[in-house]
Amino acid sequence: GNMATGWPIIGLAVCGAAVDQLDHLITPDGSGGIYVAWVDYRDRAINDGDIYLQRVLADGSTAPGWPVNGLAVSALTGLQWFPVLAPDGAGGVFVAWEDWRAGQPSRAVYLQHITSSGLIAAGWPLNGLHVAVAPGQQVFPSIVSDGSGGVFLSWIDTRNGATSVSDTYGIRVDGDGVPLPGWATGGNPICLADGGQSASQLALDSEGGVFVAFDDFRTALPSNPFEEFHRNIYCTRMTGSGSIHPDWPADGLPICTAPQTQQALQIALGRGRQHAEQRRRQPEDQHRPAHPLVGASEVQHEPQQAEQPGLV
Repeated sequence: GNMATGWPIIGLAVCGAAVDQLDHLITPDGSGGIYVAWVDYRDRAINDGDIYLQRVLADGSTAPGWPVNGLAVSALTGLQWFPVLAPDGAGGVFVAWEDWRAGQPSRAVYLQHITSSGLIAAGWPLNGLHVAVAPGQQVFPSIVSDGSGGVFLSWIDTRNGATSVSDTYGIRVDGDGVPLPGWATGGNPICLADGGQSASQLALDSEGGVFVAFDDFRTALPSNPFEEFHRNIYCTRMTGSGSIHPDWPADGLPICTAPQTQQALQIALGRGRQHAEQRRRQPEDQHRPAHPLVGASEVQHEPQQAEQPGLV
């Protein structure tokens, strides 16, 4: 319960750059330290929000080779936000985010691989790799290490707009950003149920695949596809080769379909089974939007700290 040696009692300033730094996330570096990512507005007059990353050692010092106030992972014109992190298993880290570099409404998911010394991993492009190459919008990524040097990613996708409001898609890439066998360049469908899905979260299974839990609106009326009282929690399981696990139903298993609203889910592996937690939202609790694509053109370029990374 004591403050660790070398750490200031009032907390460590990871970034003291001008303007705002928001929506921070943290993951272990595998050596007793941490990686911290955030949305940074130091160049807001030019770039809107950018994605920055810092590595902090166990004694609270900045890791050698890392710049003061963080490394710019993506600092292009247009908004980059909702970063998510996953260790690469070799001391480095993967960073994914939602990217508006092509302008509204062309929202996309990008991924970058950073080494432990603060360099872009060999073969990875400056400002990130476009991992969800598809029509429509791809928003709110979630990420988890695959245990083999790569990552699983999931996101909310509108490519099937003619037949579906939004769906859940995902991909598995290796340490070089190349899709693994069985995974399409633009991602594989995870849930294509009627209505919309949003806010996916990931956790590895014990067989090289991944569990995907998500908010689901399949019971909503077509006239109001994101009506809050039809927001439930579902979960599915993908194999490492990109197909729905044969023991799981198409479009997912209902975890909670109780009255009112379930959202802000978490997912964690425990004793060979997958646990999804959700919070029921009461009608008066209106502090979060119903869906990531509702009112997209009016979204503020200064997001508040999310209750859950990548969630609506």
